[in-house]
Amino acid sequence: MVRNKKDSSLNMIVIIIGLTLIAKVVGLLRDTFIGHNLGADFESDVFFMALSLTTSVFLGIGSAIATNIIPIFVRYRKNQEDTKGISSIFNVVVLLSLIMGVVYYITAPWVVKLFATGYTGEKLEMTIQMTRIMIPSILFISLTYLFVGAMQAHEKFILPALISFPYNIIFFIYLAVGIEKHGIAGLALITMIGWLLQMIVLAPSVIKHKLVPLMGHIDFKHPALKGFFVGIIPIILVTLTHQFNIVIDNKAASFLGDGNVSAIYYGNMLFKAIVTTTVYGITAVMFPKFNEKFLDENHEGLYQSVINVLRSVLLLLIPMSIGLILTGPYVIALIFERGVFDASGTIATTIAFTGYTSFMIAFGFIDVLNKAYYTLGIRKIPLLIGGFIILVNIGLNNLLVGKYGFAGIANGTSIAFYCGAILSFFLFSRQFSSFPLHRFFNTLFKTFMAAVVMGGGVYVLNHYLNPILSTSTKGNLAIIGIDIIIGMAIYGLTLILLKEQLIYNIYIQIRDRFKKSHA
Repeated sequence: MVRNKKDSSLNMIVIIIGLTLIAKVVGLLRDTFIGHNLGADFESDVFFMALSLTTSVFLGIGSAIATNIIPIFVRYRKNQEDTKGISSIFNVVVLLSLIMGVVYYITAPWVVKLFATGYTGEKLEMTIQMTRIMIPSILFISLTYLFVGAMQAHEKFILPALISFPYNIIFFIYLAVGIEKHGIAGLALITMIGWLLQMIVLAPSVIKHKLVPLMGHIDFKHPALKGFFVGIIPIILVTLTHQFNIVIDNKAASFLGDGNVSAIYYGNMLFKAIVTTTVYGITAVMFPKFNEKFLDENHEGLYQSVINVLRSVLLLLIPMSIGLILTGPYVIALIFERGVFDASGTIATTIAFTGYTSFMIAFGFIDVLNKAYYTLGIRKIPLLIGGFIILVNIGLNNLLVGKYGFAGIANGTSIAFYCGAILSFFLFSRQFSSFPLHRFFNTLFKTFMAAVVMGGGVYVLNHYLNPILSTSTKGNLAIIGIDIIIGMAIYGLTLILLKEQLIYNIYIQIRDRFKKSHA
């Protein structure tokens, strides 16, 4: 029975990662077309700054709503509690989203001036206008993520993984037929409409399965609502850590000339598309299961699950990070360099992408550990870690940008995230005397060694391939494909030779099945 549950969880993780990967590829195509039409200049800086101050920030709030609501839904489902608390949460989310939208619309000029310090004149006025167009997204994003949290808590993972498709489709239609006439103002409107569509896609399933009772009242004294409010503020602040850092990076980039804010956006967008495919695919399935183990008072099982997820993150993200740093210039040239997106945009985006990709492992660790802290009812530590990362990033921006220019921005963010990840892991391991550190560090050492061998092999390979193939789009695609195949082979074989437990066990199972089939 336990084995079947593990297999079921693994199968669902693979399915979610697969669906998320497809969605991210479609999203990359969308951003490729945006880059083709906008490039990295005045108008793109306006749009992406407004996007970072609205939809991107609201995404952090939405993700926090989903994270905070899942334990409440799991407890409700497990203990068959009444639905008044869930209904009150739904109505409060709607009410607060409307209030926040109105307040933000009024204060938009001051907010934009605060974070787009280097913008003046027409550039500043256009950014304020684009920001106001996208502000209604906050209601649709909040409800979308409330529905996502409800569905994941009830172990319905497929539909939430598919909701970005209507969002991307409406973008493609606009970029094909409307961008030349309506420009970035229309693009801002389409962004808002896209989130409305995602909410609409989820609503029928939520209503059909009665996952969110839609009663028209608010019981302010209900314990579920109180618990939601106790958790939501720190979780919002923690979830927004990365976006706060991007806003800080954008502020620093706004002083460095046209195109740099756009390069930050493209580099971060590509980074998040890759990291969320793996990390969020894992935590989307495992977070509800963390909560079930905690409610069953199976603390040993919870700790084992956390350490196994962290080991999986190491095995996936260390080689991925090294591989993306080595192939980054080819990937960015292949995806973006066409139309008004020229070689200078590729160079700037590569610098940003390399810096962000280098903290992929830290990003994954922090996300998993935060979910574990929330399961245990600990919210102060993730909040302190998030604040620590932001403060370190601000300090490093001031220190590194003056010396290294644009390259110092993303590298400062990377260092800040690693400082936060190390501190978070240390504090989590100190919580429990039985935390199995030896298995974690064994996986870390072997994974790092295998990734170094892989990186060395790919670097040498590119030394010979680059002069032959990198002069064309097909050549860049060939280099990326060869690097992935050879890199994965080197990495996998090295892990098997080092007898890393998780990978070696898979190898033994495949070998034994092969022997039986040929016996």
